[in-house]
Amino acid sequence: MTASAISELLAAALLAGGSLLLLATGVRDALEGHASRRWPAAPGQILAAGIVGEESRDRDEPDLRRAVVEYAYTVAGRWYVGNRVCAGGLSVRGLTGGLHPRLWRYQLEPSVTVYYDPARPHRAVLEQGVSARACSSMLLGASALTAVALLWPG
Repeated sequence: MTASAISELLAAALLAGGSLLLLATGVRDALEGHASRRWPAAPGQILAAGIVGEESRDRDEPDLRRAVVEYAYTVAGRWYVGNRVCAGGLSVRGLTGGLHPRLWRYQLEPSVTVYYDPARPHRAVLEQGVSARACSSMLLGASALTAVALLWPG
């Protein structure tokens, strides 16, 4: 096997592995998001909401900012602190300044409804359902995997 063939095979294997990881992450988040529709609700209080990290100064560098929401809630008399808005997380990509529009609600309303997994009450979200990020991960993972399958050497 030539060095070129080995390089192509290695590149295809790495891309396939990354695609599978992205697809699996999206499926996991989508399943959890779907399950969250049946989770019970508990009253909660927002502790913090905002954007943390630094915005990239160079267009070629990744944006290191992320949305953060922290909240407290009780289940069966026990206190928990959560930080997930939805299963799969909340993306801040394309944010041009200020807060992500979905974060405004959590800064303006200190009382929220928290949906928690009854089997594991430490797992909770503020928004039920499948997130756009989970759908994007599945779509990108499946697309990249399809591209690898179509372009697989020989």
